[in-house]
Amino acid sequence: MGNIQGRIADPREKDWPLLALFFLMALAYSLMCLFRHWHFESSGYDLGIFDQMIWHYSRFERACGTVNPFNNMLGDHFSPLLMILAPLYWIFSRVETLLVAQAFLLMLSMFPIFYFAKNKLGRLSAYCFTLSFAIFWGIQYTAQYDFHEVSFAVPLVAFAIYFFSENKRGWFWISVLLLTLVKEDMCLLVVFFGIYLMIQKFFKEDSVFHFWEGFVLAGVGVFAFWLEIYVLIPFFKGGGHYSYWFYSDIGASPLQALANVFIHPLKVFGVLFANFKKIRTLFFMFGPFLFLPFFSPLLILTIPLIGEKMLSDDTSFWGFMFHFAAVLSPVLTMAAADGLSVISKWLSKNNPNVLFQNKIVPISAVILFLNIGGVAMFRPLKNLAYPSYYRFTESDLAGTRAIKTIPPEASVLAQDAIVPHLSHRQIINSLNQEAILNPVKDQFIIACPNINTWPLQPSDIEIFINESMKKGFRKVFDEKGWIVLERSA
Repeated sequence: MGNIQGRIADPREKDWPLLALFFLMALAYSLMCLFRHWHFESSGYDLGIFDQMIWHYSRFERACGTVNPFNNMLGDHFSPLLMILAPLYWIFSRVETLLVAQAFLLMLSMFPIFYFAKNKLGRLSAYCFTLSFAIFWGIQYTAQYDFHEVSFAVPLVAFAIYFFSENKRGWFWISVLLLTLVKEDMCLLVVFFGIYLMIQKFFKEDSVFHFWEGFVLAGVGVFAFWLEIYVLIPFFKGGGHYSYWFYSDIGASPLQALANVFIHPLKVFGVLFANFKKIRTLFFMFGPFLFLPFFSPLLILTIPLIGEKMLSDDTSFWGFMFHFAAVLSPVLTMAAADGLSVISKWLSKNNPNVLFQNKIVPISAVILFLNIGGVAMFRPLKNLAYPSYYRFTESDLAGTRAIKTIPPEASVLAQDAIVPHLSHRQIINSLNQEAILNPVKDQFIIACPNINTWPLQPSDIEIFINESMKKGFRKVFDEKGWIVLERSA
């Protein structure tokens, strides 16, 4: 078996197709996101929020927000790692920079996934698993729904798993510690990386890691979670409590929920499988990988990620949409590759006459086929196959002209779908119910009832525009449903 592993991991083999595949998929996701944005389908939540935040960083300013009003956006989520994107704005200061950066960050995971799978299963299988990851529905929806800080966590998790498998202690520690700077919830994943290290002696005989390292890492994760939730976020927020606790079914606070996981595990298990929507989503997490992650110790890393998604009170967490399965994607892919390797080794050891090695590539191909089928089932990447996706409508073109009428230094009240096109400024507010009920303080108002009007109805927009014109605003643009109002002198 050792000779086989040495052969499939031969460093002399050239993997230039991997680089081509990386650029091809990064380009595909970039195009998908850019045209979606140019068709005014992106959102102020979250693209506008992150754009304004990083725009401030690029100007060496405190990252205050007006779309999501915070004196410092680190009081919303603790994501200081986002600062490293600021220099990109010195070169190309547009919101599109974030969309392209996210596409490349997500696809960067292809490299550790490929070499991890190659060392386990061989070169052809590695390509199958790598491409399966690249088109997995969790990645598709992450790329589609604007920009999120978890795009950093995806490659960091993949590299951490790879570095552990290769006994690269220093690089492993760098990867997992950087996770604590991505977002506060990633600290819990760091805890489970620690647990993974503590049990590694049972499945990795040649490991250079020690039990005490896992214990320390788990402790670091717990401490970082407590520090960010109870100290740093309230500090940058200027007081108050953490705003994103949606887990009342298992506990009123993070610490209470953690205690209930151990005290009332059956209750937690019941919440996890509470309805068909959750069960269906869980099936589509593991099904495209033939449930092979269940044969890998890497399954441990899915616990906090699935728990965060399925134990939430927020029903949007339970389905396929948005970015909530982003970090799960590399874990599931690498766990599946490892699970297939575990099965192969076990059969070779206990049933020498069974030539399971010959079945590894076909099984990998089936996994790729299932994920290709997922592209047809889940919409995002499929958009690239339609010529109409690359054409700008008259409304799109009118929207571009409307945006150009607003000076870059002016304060703006904008419809949510328009916000990320104007968020490179000190003050931009989202047109919502609260904005309708309160006096407008901004210099400009821009809206279009013909595009997505969330969280309002088109009739709400029309009524608001008419009322604003009665209260001192004059119309400076009116084309194809697009309206720009300016405060009268």
